[in-house]
Parts: sequence; structure tokens; C-alpha cells
Amino acid sequence: MRVAILVGMVGVLCGLGFARPLVLNPRTIPAWEVPAVNWQFYPIQWQTQPLARGEVGDGEVAVTVTVDDYLTVDPPFETAHYTRHMSLAQFRFQGGLVLRAGGTRAYRLQLSASDDTIALWKTPENFLAAAAVPLEKGQPIRLVVRLAGPRITVLADGTQILDVVDRVEPILRGRVLAGANHARLHFDKCTVKRLPAPAVAAAVSHQPAFAVRPWCGTRWIFDGAEPIARLGDGKDGKPWGSFPIALYSAKLRPGTREADFIPLCYRTLGNWPEAPIAVLAETADRVVLEARSSDRTPDRVPTATALFRLTLTYDAARDTYVYDVDSTVTYLTARKPFVEVLDPWAYGVTGPAHPEAPRWDRRYTHLLWRGEDDRFYRQPLNHFSIFGGLLSATRPEVVYAGEQDVNPRYELYGASLRTRYETGLCIVMHDMHVMPTRKGEMAAGATERFQWRVSSMHGAEAARLWQESVWSVNEAVQQRLHALFFPAGTGFSPAQTVKATESCDMQPFAPRAWYEIDPLVGHRAPGSLRIDAAGASRAVTVRHGGSYFGQPFDGRELELTAYVRTEALDGAFTMSLDVYGQPGSCVASAPITGTTAWQRVTLRVRPQPANYFVTISLAMDAKRGAKGLAWVDDISLLPVGKAAR
Repeated sequence: MRVAILVGMVGVLCGLGFARPLVLNPRTIPAWEVPAVNWQFYPIQWQTQPLARGEVGDGEVAVTVTVDDYLTVDPPFETAHYTRHMSLAQFRFQGGLVLRAGGTRAYRLQLSASDDTIALWKTPENFLAAAAVPLEKGQPIRLVVRLAGPRITVLADGTQILDVVDRVEPILRGRVLAGANHARLHFDKCTVKRLPAPAVAAAVSHQPAFAVRPWCGTRWIFDGAEPIARLGDGKDGKPWGSFPIALYSAKLRPGTREADFIPLCYRTLGNWPEAPIAVLAETADRVVLEARSSDRTPDRVPTATALFRLTLTYDAARDTYVYDVDSTVTYLTARKPFVEVLDPWAYGVTGPAHPEAPRWDRRYTHLLWRGEDDRFYRQPLNHFSIFGGLLSATRPEVVYAGEQDVNPRYELYGASLRTRYETGLCIVMHDMHVMPTRKGEMAAGATERFQWRVSSMHGAEAARLWQESVWSVNEAVQQRLHALFFPAGTGFSPAQTVKATESCDMQPFAPRAWYEIDPLVGHRAPGSLRIDAAGASRAVTVRHGGSYFGQPFDGRELELTAYVRTEALDGAFTMSLDVYGQPGSCVASAPITGTTAWQRVTLRVRPQPANYFVTISLAMDAKRGAKGLAWVDDISLLPVGKAAR
């Protein structure tokens, strides 16, 4: 492509222009390749080409854009983990301008002819603003973007549609690119003018302007032009499995990335929505939502129903949105109390991934909660923490810490304080549960009322709380080294270990396992997993569903290989491999006992696309008082054989 550069100096202005239009994907539009079932999706990437040489800071970009043809794909609703993310709306856009691009950070001015909208997106996952603009396939639109420090102003065909001040880590310099999202786009009459830096404007306090409106296929709560939460109603009135009735992609502070999802329902109650979420009140400073749910299924009448009400406000003093949830549960038959009150779901979902696979960047690194003694305790978010504790009976509070601009804070309050709560951390995902401590059943006709509040803390408040918190378990236990699992080969070297106090995405061997890392004994090199007959390593859970650790799923078998050595073992050591959700898939090795040299153990299973994860178990079958040791080394779990066609 021949490009002519026209330079004209007027003060500090200079312009760059194309001699002819630029067309992205002129011959073939790339096909969508989205796994049908997977726990971890990666941010959607565009096809891009530069529109100007060098970087642009403050300036004006003008271009005529035409959305020609495009491919659409249904978003992967079968994956609850992905639909929690604001990235879901990316399936609806065809492309646009990439501004101030550098590394993994950029702004994208995105066009959707299918939804008549133009939005400003900030990577990796944040819509800063959106506007309704009539767009037609094949119809050009003239876009002018003015960049002045953190301020971005957008005009479409001469009319201002967006005026955004990015107040949280604004991107101030970078390249200007043309981008397409599985579409063919034309870019014509492009100019880029570099302008002097603007004067720093005084900060203006935020004034909320809430509204609920349809956008990109679902209903969203907007604060002015900024989408801040998406309503999750279920799937057309059908049971939604593990999809809670909730607000997805919820922001806790204006201008920040999505921080959490705000649950309206109890996961153990069931997620059958009786009707879409209703909007009871909608003003500039307050939104009230109502949802109804039951635990009915296609072959069972409900045993309990629930009414959920959420009120959204903005706290100017703390600069945080506040989501107050008030839920009333009615038992239609005798039933045990609900064991899961809320499910905040931190953003560091399962590991390990293939070494070359892109990773979600971690949002939060630690969990804090207020204990019975009214002190705050902290726990690293990883897959091997020994976690548990009773929340304060007077101020039950749970905080996700680590994100510098916003941290979710959950507070249980109200009538439910008649019951103490126990906290627990799911070992498969970074998933926190809060459970009532009482036992027994509730009688038919009984009701229970639960309330919780979700807001944010940041700045001095977050720093103070962190300094006041203490480790949740004994310091000596926290400083233990834990072995991390690498699918392509785990040799238990120092590079494959981490302290228990460190936050980590990787999967460990194994939660609450009775093992030690032996730095002297190994199969090919020093370093192995040493298991005493007095205890046992229970399991290590490995994802993905529908893929092989970031590689596309193609029907091959998974092969587990490990080397095992024993010494004076009067118990029996076995390894097993089990595919979650696939009955009869579990395979186990022959028992190993006595004293043996290093021997190779191999097991195979064939997962199905809908299987979420596999579990490796290292089991020591030993009687009370048994003695002896087993060492395990050079473990791998990889696809083998020919791909299914």
C-alpha cells in the first residue's frame, strides 16, 4: 500500500494523510474461533494497521469510516465465567479506531452497525462511555476525536456524541491504528494533528445520572454515558444452571474497570427466574431493582421461593457506588438453611494455562475479613491457602484487596445477624462462600431475611485497612513452600514453588496436602514431592474445559505421566486421574508399596468438550501408625495421539 505523507507546519500542528483509502480485511474476513465451553476466555483482539507514524499524545484524529461486511457469532452463554465480564459486548462491534496504543493498553473507539452504537473502550476490559448513533452497513461516517490529556471528545458527522475524562490511570501517548473485529472496514480521508498539551483542569466532583436502557443485546445500568452494570435475567425464563440472577460487569467506582458481579440470588436456592428483573424506581441518583426466583426444575416443584430487591446509589464522600441487597426467602417445605449467601468471585480464575496462552491480568491478590474479635485478617488469593473463619457477629465484612483504584467490600447486615457466618474459599476457583453456622431445618412456611451491601474502598482507606490486618493462620504455616503444577512438566524446582503468603494464579499440589518438597531427592535432578505415610496429598484440580491448557480442544486423549519412588512403605501409594462430569472416567495406577526404585506411572483419559476440569489425586492408603515415604517427580499432563477429525 502506497502512503503519501503531507506535512504542513502551523505553530506546533502537523497533519498526516492517506493518498488512498485503507481497507482492513479486503478479501477475507477472519472467522470467529470461540470455544463452545471453556472456563477462561481471553480478551477479543482486533485486526489492526497503523494510520500514522510514531506516537500521538494530544491532538486531533479525523477519519471517514465505513463498515462494509462483517461476521457475527453468538456469545458463549454456556460459559458462566465469561458472561460475567464486560468483554461480552465485544461480540457486537465491528471495529473502529485504536488510539494511544502501546503494549496491552489502548483506547478503542468502537462502531457497531448491528446495534447503532459508538463506544469508547479502554483495554483490557472497560467501557468508558457509549452513545446511540445511527449506523448503516455501507454508509460512511465522519469521526473526529480530540485528545487533550485525559479528556477524549468524539464528534460524529459534526455532532458531539461523547466527552469523557479518564480519571483512573489515563493513557497519554501511543499509536493511532485502524481496527477491525471480524469485519471489513474502509478508512478514508484520515488526518492526525498533534496539538500542545492542555492546561490541567481542576477536578470536578462526580454527579450520578443513572438510567436503565437496552444496549448491545441486553439491559444495562448507565451512569450518564458510562455503562456500569448489566442485568442478568436468566436465559429467556429457563433455568440458568450456574448463572446467578445478578448484576454482571458491575463497577464500584466511576471510570474504573468492572470490579465484581453483584448477586441477587442464593446459588443453593436455584436460579430459575420467575420473571425478568423488574425496574421499580429509576432516578438520576437511585435505581431500585426487584427479582424473584425459586428452586424449581423441569421435573420438580419448588421447595422455596425468594424475593430480591437491590438499591443502587452513589456515595460522593467515598467515591463509590453502593449496592444494597435485601432478600426474603420463604420455605414451602421443610428445608435446611441456605449455605451460600454470596459469591463474589475474584478475578483470577483457574490455572495453569499453556505457557504461550494470554492470561487475564489478576484483579485482586488478597482476601480480608473482619473476625469475631473485630480485627481484620488477610488471606492470599491462591489455590492452596488454608482458609476459614467466623465473621464478626456485629460487623460481618469481607474485602477483596489488591486493585489500586477499587476493591470490592461486602458487608452482611440486618436481620441475618442473628446468625454467625463462616467463610470459606473454593479451591477450584478463587470463589468465596459465606455460610450460616447453625444446623437443622427450617419449617414449611418459615421466612428468612438476608441483606448485604457491596461497595468499594480505595486510597487511604484501603491502605489503612491493609496495615491493620494480620495473617489469618500461623506465620510458620504461611511461609511454607508449595509446589506449582505445570502441565508440560513439573520437576519441583525452586522456580516451580511459591510461598503460601504469595498470591498466585497457578494450580498447586495440593490443597491442604500432607507433603514436603524434598530439595535433595529427585528423578533426574534434585527436587521432588515427598509424601509421608502418616498423611496424603489429596488432589490437584486442573482446567480447562473444551481445551488443553489454552490449546484448542481436538478430541485427543490426556496422558498423565509421573515417576514414583518408595522407601519402607507399609501402606500403599496410588495415582488416579478423573474427568469431572464424566461418569466412569476415573482411572488409577496399581498400588505401590515397600521399597522401590524410580518407576514410570502412566494413565490416560479422553475428556469431552463439555468437561470442565480433570483431577489428579496422589493417595496414600495407610493404617494408623503406618510408616514409610513416597516421592513423586517429573509429572506431566498432555494431549497425545492423533487429533479427531
